[in-house]
Amino acid sequence: MDVVSDVLASMHVRGTVRCGADLRAPWGFSVPATPGVAPFYVIERGGCYLEIKGEQEMVALAGGDIVMITHGAAHSLRDSRRARAVPMEELIEHGSCGGIHPVVRHGGDGAATKIVHGTFTYPRTPMHPLMQAMPPMLHLPANDSCVGPWTETTLRFIASETNGGTPGSALVVSRLTDVLFIQLVRASIARHAASGQDCNSNILRALADPDISRALTAIHREVNRAWTVADLAREAGMSRTAFATRFTSLAGMPPLTYATRWRMVKASEFLVRGEGTIAEIAERVGYESEAAFSKAFKREMGAAPGTWRRAHMSDP
Repeated sequence: MDVVSDVLASMHVRGTVRCGADLRAPWGFSVPATPGVAPFYVIERGGCYLEIKGEQEMVALAGGDIVMITHGAAHSLRDSRRARAVPMEELIEHGSCGGIHPVVRHGGDGAATKIVHGTFTYPRTPMHPLMQAMPPMLHLPANDSCVGPWTETTLRFIASETNGGTPGSALVVSRLTDVLFIQLVRASIARHAASGQDCNSNILRALADPDISRALTAIHREVNRAWTVADLAREAGMSRTAFATRFTSLAGMPPLTYATRWRMVKASEFLVRGEGTIAEIAERVGYESEAAFSKAFKREMGAAPGTWRRAHMSDP
């Protein structure tokens, strides 16, 4: 499995469509903060403005755009900068039946905008490197060169299945939204590789760098190996000093810190799925003793392995 697939698979993100929205100006709706849940919007036609709490600028969205509120911050969408916003939950509660999801109709008699609204639900793993790397908002305009030909097809299928209500539609929509999340992240990596305009250090920038990506692949391929900086530099085809400097600059952490964090991500997966005793899991992620593993796990995850397992075994 390649490193991007490994990272994405470890997140266990579940996507769902909540509603379709037929809106006419003037209109606006607000959504409260949703920790662990990333709302997303597909602008089928029309346009609007997105305002995210804590961010200074509104973002203009147009037909064909996709936007994800990555960390679930409170936000609002409206047809104009000053339009009044009502709670989305009220609109969904009073929405009409349409296909497999409610259809929200809201606003006046002005210009029309059509939106598909859904959510991506994350596992409770706040230190996951990809979750930490995500910006507050992931916006892919319809004309973004990094989007690729998948956009129109995937979105058309989601809209068709959402409105159709045929047997199995709910499952199809769920799978399509999972694909949408993967493609959003892939497009974000491609954007980092193409432009390098985002100056923030994070794993997305590291994945976009061919040399550093080889070292990341090695870490993911042999999670139980006691990697050294020299070992990883050889994988990247770089000198030790140049590698350590570039990795830290791109990823925002030293290479061995990333290796440790990734071991804990994999260990948390094994614990939640019940794949072995704590001692067996410790060995699988490269620790010679259960005590050393437990100490490292508690330091990174904030809880002992047994406590973590009991708290998360019931998670979906």
